[in-house]
Amino acid sequence: MDRIVQRTVQPAYCYTSSGDSAYGQMECKTWSPIVNLSSVAPFRSFLVLSFEGWLGERPMKTMLGYVLQEASGRERVFSMQTRSIPTTVLVIFLVAHLHSGACERNFGSAYDWIDYFRSVSSFDRRYALHMIRNMFNFAYGHYMQHAFPADELDPIHCTGRGHDHEHPDNLNINDALGDYQLTLIDSLDTLAIMGHVEQFKKAVALVIKHLSFDRAVRVQVFEATIRILGGLLSAHLLITDPSQPFGDLRPVWYDDELLVFAHDLANRMLNAFDTSATNLPYPRFYLGPGLRDNTTSETCLSGAGSLLLEFGCLSALLNDPTYASISRRVVLNLWSRRSSVTGLLGATIDVNTGNWIDRMSGIGAGHDSFYEYLHKSSVLFGDRQMGSMFEQALHTLRYHLRTNGSSCLTSDGQPSVYWNLDMYSGRKSNYWIDSLQAMWPGLLVTSGDVTEAVCQHALHYFIWRVHNLSPERYDISTETCPLPFYPLRPELAESTYFLYRATGHPFYLHVGKQIMESLKKHAKARCGFATIHNVADKSQEDRMESFFLSETLKYLYLLFDESNPVNRNELDYVFSTQAHLFPVRRIRSLLDQLDTNPFSTPEHITEQKNSCPSPKLPRSAIPLNNDLWLKIGTFVNSGLDVFSS
Repeated sequence: MDRIVQRTVQPAYCYTSSGDSAYGQMECKTWSPIVNLSSVAPFRSFLVLSFEGWLGERPMKTMLGYVLQEASGRERVFSMQTRSIPTTVLVIFLVAHLHSGACERNFGSAYDWIDYFRSVSSFDRRYALHMIRNMFNFAYGHYMQHAFPADELDPIHCTGRGHDHEHPDNLNINDALGDYQLTLIDSLDTLAIMGHVEQFKKAVALVIKHLSFDRAVRVQVFEATIRILGGLLSAHLLITDPSQPFGDLRPVWYDDELLVFAHDLANRMLNAFDTSATNLPYPRFYLGPGLRDNTTSETCLSGAGSLLLEFGCLSALLNDPTYASISRRVVLNLWSRRSSVTGLLGATIDVNTGNWIDRMSGIGAGHDSFYEYLHKSSVLFGDRQMGSMFEQALHTLRYHLRTNGSSCLTSDGQPSVYWNLDMYSGRKSNYWIDSLQAMWPGLLVTSGDVTEAVCQHALHYFIWRVHNLSPERYDISTETCPLPFYPLRPELAESTYFLYRATGHPFYLHVGKQIMESLKKHAKARCGFATIHNVADKSQEDRMESFFLSETLKYLYLLFDESNPVNRNELDYVFSTQAHLFPVRRIRSLLDQLDTNPFSTPEHITEQKNSCPSPKLPRSAIPLNNDLWLKIGTFVNSGLDVFSS
């Protein structure tokens, strides 16, 4: 039986989730058709098959046909029409050592592997969909039975968990848990997506009956925004959608109560914006009236800069530009504090001084959803300025953080990796990759770059295959996990979903099925699914975070449910960083009714001088284990004969 461990209180600062709908032109490149059979031998660690056009000229669907009004004023149309183009598919499968238990099938020849990845049977697809639905029902049912109205379920001991009032500084718990039915609110739109119409109505009634924000509880602005505010707004939008694509979700007695709660929460949250010298929000606020928290002035880039979607939708629904304007000004404020040397942004900033505290720049924890929301604001709201900033940020991140330029691999077999750098000097800060970076392939897909998304997804899939789970942090130079826990995060499933929607290739269905089976095998507990304390020994921790139901299972379900209304109408939905659904056409229509639409009027950005600029320096060499590079290089692209190097 797996060992059960309760992790020592450890702040999880500004970790997010991510990725969805988008614009842009899809760049489709081709690689030479290669099947590398040199590695097919007994006890080899890896078998990699790379090929082009298994299915010949197969249609590739472009993602999300929005019209982006570019900064130049030109319209760029990204249509959802199916185009017939040569499909380049990178297919990778890790055949781990026998003692790891990762090898799930035996094949007689390399061609059996090709047959395995060529397709997924309708039976396998229905089976996966059925199992994912059962996983949700099992976890959600036990939450309602054993934990509600507490925020979370402890799945091992079958009890509820709420705000840790005895230990106010237990940020790992208290940043997210505010005694406000977190898991239920975060799961509302998942109920709708999975077709649980009556349970959705009952859940809405329970939220309205029990929810109150009149509590002397301090929570994080970011977590309250993406989980509670986003969950309330998404559910309200589903209920009031005239077309009712998910069925009749509207209770006959509903009178916009969820929107009223969202408005109330946002007003309480504004206390975090009122007193800082820079107009950047403090990281935390008290729910109760008349209480302020300015004890901690350090906030992270994603924590302060990932409010655009939720605040913007609230403004649209209330016909009040206040919330959109506030969140937008915060983003422009942060943007103005980029390094004048590199153009990069740091990880954490002091909201009183405006000085960067942690100067590390990256695309993972503390950074990810800031860039995600630049992009999604351009899609959801038609915000040209945010779209232009995203394209500029993407160019800067690729230039400074990404090794090997635009290719997956250089001739020495090193894959393309986004490293964490010092925002001023450009020097590498460390050699680890955190699990939240796995959202990046999904963001690349929705912004139109499928080619790089395939490569980045392969890298994160490799890391996942090491233990069949994603460690919170993986050090690629030492092949160790400095943070070995896995709290059931959704990022790899999210990117897998978007790559499947873009390419239609069954390889991604196989990846999703492997993720599902690994969760069932290692995370299932007596009353739900438990955090994995250590991915190496698979020991469990007695916590099931709300994003497991809100995101992880939602993306896996949508991966296999081809006929789901979300997939049939993917042009019209943007997912928040918490995977809450926001309808594009409806929100844009509501914004058009505002006297002043904050998203249609670009604002001037006053560039701030850096407190400690330094000249651009060459990036240091990467001291990596050669064998590891061979593994990752082969894994990412077998088109290069890395075994001979």
